Amino acid sequence: MKMGGVLYTKRDVEPYKGMWHLPGSFLLLGETVDECVKRLAEEELGLKVEENGFKLRYLDEDLQEPRGHVVHLVYEVRVKKSEVAEIESKKFFFEPPADMIPTHRNIFLNVS
Repeated sequence: MKMGGVLYTKRDVEPYKGMWHLPGSFLLLGETVDECVKRLAEEELGLKVEENGFKLRYLDEDLQEPRGHVVHLVYEVRVKKSEVAEIESKKFFFEPPADMIPTHRNIFLNVS
């Protein structure tokens, strides 16, 4: 069994609708980073993440983001593939897919 895949989701809203990306969101007002990671895991992936069940892997600023100046905090969350129901818009990849948001492709290449 191949280990170390990355779980991507397809964007269903603009910008970049229909492209693969790292699951993510903006931090909500009053929300801690830990709370945000747990919220995203549950909302976007259907996964419950334990406290300290993730670690910061990458940080960068994105001045090209169409929605404005964005700071990417990329956390690693380890899950068993059997815990995730892969569907057309949520899949594991071992290489970045061709139709991926360029910034997220760069993050993948820098982290892996």
